[in-house]
Amino acid sequence: MFLRNCWYVAGWSKDIGRALKAETFLGEQIVFYRLEDGTPVALEDACPHRKLPLSDGTLKGDHVECGYHGLTFDCSGACVAAPTQQNNVPRRAAVKSYPVVDRYRFLWIWMGDPALADSDRIFPIENFDDPAWGKTDGGGLDIDCNYLW
Repeated sequence: MFLRNCWYVAGWSKDIGRALKAETFLGEQIVFYRLEDGTPVALEDACPHRKLPLSDGTLKGDHVECGYHGLTFDCSGACVAAPTQQNNVPRRAAVKSYPVVDRYRFLWIWMGDPALADSDRIFPIENFDDPAWGKTDGGGLDIDCNYLW
């Protein structure tokens, strides 16, 4: 059981770029990348056809192409191309999209109901963006523990 309707830090902003990056949050496989304009994207990391991880696919422009049969998804998770069905893209062939926000040099992900994802609910970190304060953009410590502790 996880708290879903809240913002989680997904990682450092600098660690997500134009390459597909697989991560696991709350037991779900997520693929992260950035659009050409720098906007971060988080999608379910499983093609609906054969569940191949989309992170094993290719980023083409702002779309993710599955490495198995070439189904292509936009940043909303909608299938926008199916090579074997050029004029009949399957509408139900979609992947889940997660709200993601770039703030305080972190990427924040909302794993719950997207309609409740209000970025104003990300708590303010005083002075975090103040250039007069010292800061670091790196390092991390992975600890296998219960997230409630």
